[in-house]
Amino acid sequence: MPSMGTLIDICRALNTDPNTLLAGAFDNSSIHTDSFLNKALETFSDRDKELVSYIVDYVLGSKS
Repeated sequence: MPSMGTLIDICRALNTDPNTLLAGAFDNSSIHTDSFLNKALETFSDRDKELVSYIVDYVLGSKS
């Protein structure tokens, strides 16, 4: 991975920006999902969190 200075120089030479240059280089689809799940779980009551934890443990246990 080039340094930030090198990346900026490349972008200037190509008359583009880093977002365009690196488009598709990283898979960030799970970032949105993780963020959504974390934010949703923060709104749950303790009882709801226990239920979700039980369900996750059950699903994980059924795969072993």
